[in-house]
Amino acid sequence: MQEVEALCERVIIIHKGNIVVAESIQKLQQHAGKHPVVVVQFNRDVMTSLLENLPSALSVQTVQPGTYLLETDHPEATRKALLQFSVEHNLNIESLQSKMRDLESVFKSYTT
Repeated sequence: MQEVEALCERVIIIHKGNIVVAESIQKLQQHAGKHPVVVVQFNRDVMTSLLENLPSALSVQTVQPGTYLLETDHPEATRKALLQFSVEHNLNIESLQSKMRDLESVFKSYTT
């Protein structure tokens, strides 16, 4: 996906044989991800419903077991809440980062 972002101006996303979107990369990123995201990786899997209860999380998506993408209006508050969450649930955070949605996460939102 990084190559697509670097080389292309427009993309077409096909899901199950149907075109679900044909748009410029810039517009896709704006429409599909209006909020920043925080990506956290714990040392083990966590029930998504527990993360959805964090006050600053707008939505939670499982990227892979133990790794979660949280959409938020307040990335700093979400990172602090995740630190507190990890202490309360005896979890180790292996990775914690804030970022804007990339093309890969936009693709996943249209195909899941």
